[in-house]
Amino acid sequence: MGRTPVLPGASAIIAADIVARHECGDHSIFVGHIVHLRVGIAPPLVLHGGRFAALMYSDEEFAAPVMDLW
Repeated sequence: MGRTPVLPGASAIIAADIVARHECGDHSIFVGHIVHLRVGIAPPLVLHGGRFAALMYSDEEFAAPVMDLW
């Protein structure tokens, strides 16, 4: 990662080399090749619909199938 600044206590750190940039109106989409990945112990920060939320594990089965995109 070299001298890439990171936030202390982050849930995850991802460093990537940018391989493509796509202009999309008033924003850009960057495509990268991940060169470093580190996962911390802090829970992820979730923002949805303008509000913060939390993720939690569940042993319950979902009513609809969940797609695995990886």
